[in-house]
Amino acid sequence: MKGSLNPKFILGCFISLAIILFSFNNTPLFDQDEAAYAGFAKNMLETKNWLFPEFIWSDIHRKTPLHFWNIAIFYKIFGVNEFAVRFSSSLFVFFTYVIVYVLGKKLVTKKKAFYASMILATSLLVPVLGKMAVTDGTLLFFSTLCAFSLIFIIKNKSLKWVLIFWLSFSLALLCKGPPIFIFCSLFGILLLIHPSRKNLIILQPWFFLPIAAIPVIMWGYFTIKEDKGELLLWMWDWYVVKRVNSSVLGQTGPPG
Repeated sequence: MKGSLNPKFILGCFISLAIILFSFNNTPLFDQDEAAYAGFAKNMLETKNWLFPEFIWSDIHRKTPLHFWNIAIFYKIFGVNEFAVRFSSSLFVFFTYVIVYVLGKKLVTKKKAFYASMILATSLLVPVLGKMAVTDGTLLFFSTLCAFSLIFIIKNKSLKWVLIFWLSFSLALLCKGPPIFIFCSLFGILLLIHPSRKNLIILQPWFFLPIAAIPVIMWGYFTIKEDKGELLLWMWDWYVVKRVNSSVLGQTGPPG
């Protein structure tokens, strides 16, 4: 294939990916995580309590609530079924393919960005995240957007990308908590070898980080009013303490 890629060919590829991602998502739930998340969202709708993820035998799967809210929203649209449970995961994984191409071609050639997107879309792990109702598909999208934002900040010192970074960071935090801190910290360390690393100062984490944390802090505040901090203390112990110095479901740390 010579020269630039035909736009119709690119569009056709993304339409094909969308069809693959969103088809056959009505098969029975086969992973305990997605079964728990499906139950959390269903209980939120039934009880009108959008604060607490609760479902029988699913305590160990409780997390920050964005993913469960997404499922509950699509329950409203598509009904309570397997397709609705998986829809948001499929959507965010597909958006990840799209931004790898759309934002990637600002950094490299259109052809290289397209190939990068297609390699990602035909890898072993990422497509699976779009066929299961786990949190990782949503987290991947926001993490990828954070990564691109940091690169564009390094290149252009752009306030627009500072805002996109912190918005993505905030939603990733509301989706799964600490992992976005780990990812952005490691990615930021890699960027410290870049000649334009001083541009990163525009991120001003001492100002923007507290603002980005407001949604998850507000959620935590309202849960504390209801249960006196029981859920948050459990999450700290299960997702941080035990994963660092003990064992979780047979996985030992560090790194947990």
